[in-house]
Amino acid sequence: FASLFTGGYADKHRFFHPRKRHIIGQGYDTLSQLFAKKGYHTFQVGSGVRVNPGYGYAKGFDRIILKNQIDGKEVISEFIENCESFNSRDQFAWLNFNDIHHFLKLNPSMITQSKLSYSYLEKKEKKKVKSPFEDYNEVTIETLKVEMSKLDIYLETLYKYLNQKYVDDEILINLTSDHGHSFLDTTNNVLSLSRTAIPWFIRSNDINPGTSDEITENVDIFKTIVKKCELDEGNSLNDGNLP
Repeated sequence: FASLFTGGYADKHRFFHPRKRHIIGQGYDTLSQLFAKKGYHTFQVGSGVRVNPGYGYAKGFDRIILKNQIDGKEVISEFIENCESFNSRDQFAWLNFNDIHHFLKLNPSMITQSKLSYSYLEKKEKKKVKSPFEDYNEVTIETLKVEMSKLDIYLETLYKYLNQKYVDDEILINLTSDHGHSFLDTTNNVLSLSRTAIPWFIRSNDINPGTSDEITENVDIFKTIVKKCELDEGNSLNDGNLP
C-alpha cells in the first residue's frame, strides 16, 4: 500500500517492518494530499489494517470510513453516497475491497457456501500465515474463484453507477491489488509469478482498450494517476517509470 500511496520504494517511504509504527508522508506528499492540493474532495473507505489513520493515511483525506470487516456491498454503498453528497466537486476516492483477502464475516457467505465443493467442509485448520507465504492448496484456489465471482456481482453495481453518472472524459478508474497469492502454485520462491504478477485494470478516455504484458510496479500506478490527473508531483516520491 505504501508504494501505491507514495510512488516510492521502501527505501524512501520507510515502510518496511510489520510491527513498527511507521508514519507515511513525512517530508513528501501522498496521493491523497496531491489531490487535496488541487481542490478535489478526497474520500477513503475500507477495512485495510495497513492503511489506517494511525499510520498517517488520514493525510489529505476529507472523509475516511475505516470499519472492521466492511464488505464490498457496503464499500460501494458508502462510495455512492459520498459521490451524491459532494456531486459539485471533483472527487478522488480510494475504495479498499478485502472480500477476497479473507472471509470478512468469519464464515463464507451463502453464495460462496452454495458453490463450494464438499472438500471445503473437510479441510483442516492450519497455522495462520500471511497470504504471500501459504502453501499450494486446491481448496483455497476454489474458494478464491468463488469469492472473486461474488465480488464481481457487487462491482457491476459500481460500474453501472459510474457509467450512468459520468462521461468518459470525467473519470479515471484503476483496479488492482497490492500482492498475489502463494497458494496458487507449488514454488517456495517469494518472488514467484503467483505472488507478484497481479492484474492492473485501468480505464481512461485517452487509453485505448487492449491488453499489455509490460512489467509494471505499484509505483507506476501512482505515477500514472498523477500524470493522467495532471497533479503537481514536485513534492512527491517518484520511482515509477510509467507512463
